[in-house]
Amino acid sequence: MIEIDLGDRLTEQPVEERPLARAWLANRWVRIAAVLAVLLATVTAAGVGPPPLSVATIPARLGASMVTGTDRIFVIDPVDTSTEPRQQVSAFRLADGALLWQVRMPVPGPLGGHTLIGHTLVLTSDWGSVAPRRTVGVDTATGAISWLRTATYETASASGDILLWVPDTDVGAGGPGWDDSPNGWGVLSAGTLESVAPDTGAVHWSLPLPAGVVRGYAAPAGSADPGPEGPLPEVAVTRGTTGRIEVRDLGSGAVVRSADLPHPPALGSGQWPPQVVGDLLLVPDGPQSLTAYGLDAFDRRWTIDWDVDREPWPQPCGPLLCTFRPQGGVRVLDPATGAVRWSDPRWSNLMPVGAYLLASSEARPMVAAGLNVLDPATGRVLGDLGSWQVIGRSPGAGAAPGSGKPADPVRLIGVRIRSDDGRTWVADLDPASGSTRPLAVVPDVSGDCRVTDGLLVCRQLSGAIGIWHLPS
Repeated sequence: MIEIDLGDRLTEQPVEERPLARAWLANRWVRIAAVLAVLLATVTAAGVGPPPLSVATIPARLGASMVTGTDRIFVIDPVDTSTEPRQQVSAFRLADGALLWQVRMPVPGPLGGHTLIGHTLVLTSDWGSVAPRRTVGVDTATGAISWLRTATYETASASGDILLWVPDTDVGAGGPGWDDSPNGWGVLSAGTLESVAPDTGAVHWSLPLPAGVVRGYAAPAGSADPGPEGPLPEVAVTRGTTGRIEVRDLGSGAVVRSADLPHPPALGSGQWPPQVVGDLLLVPDGPQSLTAYGLDAFDRRWTIDWDVDREPWPQPCGPLLCTFRPQGGVRVLDPATGAVRWSDPRWSNLMPVGAYLLASSEARPMVAAGLNVLDPATGRVLGDLGSWQVIGRSPGAGAAPGSGKPADPVRLIGVRIRSDDGRTWVADLDPASGSTRPLAVVPDVSGDCRVTDGLLVCRQLSGAIGIWHLPS
């Protein structure tokens, strides 16, 4: 482990522009352009693209939300206070769009947070909702209301439970004593953290927390990514007003590690909590510096210059750490030393994909933006995939567990929506080879696309939900 004296301050070096290293990059876009030109010519001449591969169309109101599972889709209607203040949830089968059940929520008001956990759909009040905030569990097989709590959903855990926050006094957004901490660590008011079975609502363990204690959750370093939201956390980390740090196992609620760190200073925009990133605990030392401790032994690793009020927390970018500046650009840090490996003013979003980083200048990853393939170690551009909105991983990527075959390089599904008529190109994106393979063209798409089990699901211009098969 490399140790850096706490008085040192690390400086960064910009990425050096280098010529592209691989010969295939020189003519790759000529080939891709030819393929897309043929596709576009076909679309223009016939008025449609390849066969739409339609499976079903599901009716949905404008403003409705949807949650997709492996075999069904859930549509959550918006609140209509003039007719019915309780939201309706409908379940449809993905295979053919058949309606399976419909149910009204047991409480009025919007339940804007939707999470599918096993066989339970969890709906919760928006974090900024007025009191009382509620969380509801719905059985996905029958639509029955499994449980109802006056609490706020925080996260699912690797143990299979969910974490609910039950405030002693629910003042709601903007109420007396409301204090919303950054980075999802929750409010600083007193309350109880509960680990709850998602199917029954039974409380497995609870932890009362006094006012001023901040909390967060962490997955172990090197965890596999099971989905778009990343690996599920295995521990909760709390810090009290005296600097006491406790790491708790989310399966049992027991304290597995603890330490007394320096008393947290008063910072410029509220009390920033420590942040767990991989095997590091990041703690602000003041308004202009950040210190990293090892999460196992709380040993001090490094300190860097940091404007805690203007620069977001570092986040994992494959084996490195990334931080994105509000004015644009990224710094990529070595987690062992805190040194800046490289920086680039062009990128506002980086996504680890296999052995590469996928970079774009668009801060929102769901927007169709120019996608560039980067070498994580140097930031060097290896390829340009064009402008695509990444909506998921290709169903053909990876090998079946126990097959003995090596996993295929990670490939992605991207869409590009025409704003004038909703015609949407769908393609298989392969960062490893820099290739883009057109899959289909579907009509009348407005956005909100995702891919599940070989099916493409998108909102249509009419507000309805379209489902299409993707060719293999």
